[in-house]
Amino acid sequence: MKSFKADSKLCEIFGILNGDGHVSKTTHEISVVGNKLERDYALYVKDVFQKMFGLDFKLYFNSNSFKVRVYSKELAAKLNKKYNIPLGNKMGQLNIPPIVYTKKKWIFSYIRGLFDTDGCFHIRRKKDALVSITSADPRYLMEISEALISCGFNVSRGQQKVMLYGRDSVSKFFRKIRPANSKHLKKYEEYLKL
Repeated sequence: MKSFKADSKLCEIFGILNGDGHVSKTTHEISVVGNKLERDYALYVKDVFQKMFGLDFKLYFNSNSFKVRVYSKELAAKLNKKYNIPLGNKMGQLNIPPIVYTKKKWIFSYIRGLFDTDGCFHIRRKKDALVSITSADPRYLMEISEALISCGFNVSRGQQKVMLYGRDSVSKFFRKIRPANSKHLKKYEEYLKL
């Protein structure tokens, strides 16, 4: 494993890990799982993780999902001890690593990773756009909400999601966060054509 320091890409990785990622307490597997139809995004995740950590991440596809993974005791320990990425079950342990708050663009990067994995863009009613990020952890949801507010977004909170409504909020979100997952980008492009 090569040494790495905090930057925008690392903050995006933290968002990905806190979204659809997992760091095993026992096997030291660091992995990200997603829908197999998100092939472009799977390749993107593999590339970002390999470049950051200098490890050979493998990419697997099965009947309905993809998995990007590597085994590294050293990386698992560093992610947990230095950056508070939870080991094992994430419920009740999730938080935005404090280093993310160092720069506003790092918060944007973190939100990008989280939105690409645990986020959704859709059109409600006729032409009303909605961006949401889901989590079953209420304390973490509050933290995501506060991070978005600190970046100048108007946020609504539901039981298990934070939401941004309306054309202006959504276009600001896509402009500043710049999602990397093509499933979101395609839907957004379709929305812009309406």
